[in-house]
Amino acid sequence: MSKIRKLWKTAVRLAGPRTVRAALHRHRYAQIVPLGRNCEVAYRFFLRWGFVDSSVFAWSFVKDIPMLVSTLKSLDRLPSGEFELAERKHMWLHRESGVLFHGKLSWKFDGPLPPEDALRSDLSDLRKRLAHLVDKLKRYIANDEETLLIYKLADEDVNSGDLGPRLDSLEKTLDGLGARNWQLLIICQDADMKKMPKASQRRIYRSVREFNPGSRVTWPELGDPAGWHALFTEFAPKTILKKAHAFKFE
Repeated sequence: MSKIRKLWKTAVRLAGPRTVRAALHRHRYAQIVPLGRNCEVAYRFFLRWGFVDSSVFAWSFVKDIPMLVSTLKSLDRLPSGEFELAERKHMWLHRESGVLFHGKLSWKFDGPLPPEDALRSDLSDLRKRLAHLVDKLKRYIANDEETLLIYKLADEDVNSGDLGPRLDSLEKTLDGLGARNWQLLIICQDADMKKMPKASQRRIYRSVREFNPGSRVTWPELGDPAGWHALFTEFAPKTILKKAHAFKFE
């Protein structure tokens, strides 16, 4: 029975009514850039299209829009900033911004820390990668290619009481970085859609039934797999990149 149920869920995800409706309204973008809040956006995109075009915030954790805005305003300071190991999360904390970034190094959650030289090497690699990705983000949003920027709303944003001004601030900050041909896709949960402020000329809202739990953002069977599949059927890449298959870092 479990196998039949699994096959049925797969069929609904691939050819269910939400996906069919999404396909009828598909829009393809030359560049799709996740801005956070965590890895779920990049992971769901990877499941749908088989690649991720890495970006600064694709594999990171951003608490809320104010933290994202503050970090965008100081992008050039990311690579050279002070970091500390967030041991329990297996990530690196950028002290100035508060953003958590994944390194390539991994270890068992109940196991000992990797050796100091391995940690130093991982942090050095992260700094080099961030320098590359900061430059890449600025090039992406400032060129003439049609670009979709994506942010997954945090509970802190939805319940802040000033979601509209927060989103306005994010758009203003992107403009300040020289962004040109872009739209901003805001993803919320279905229950929060009624709380969304009026869409702007650049801002689009979509929702999924529920997000994955924070500690399990890359568990494909949790949350709303069919909703994410439909979302990335509607908002699709123009080109399927042949790089980065099954590998989340450049």
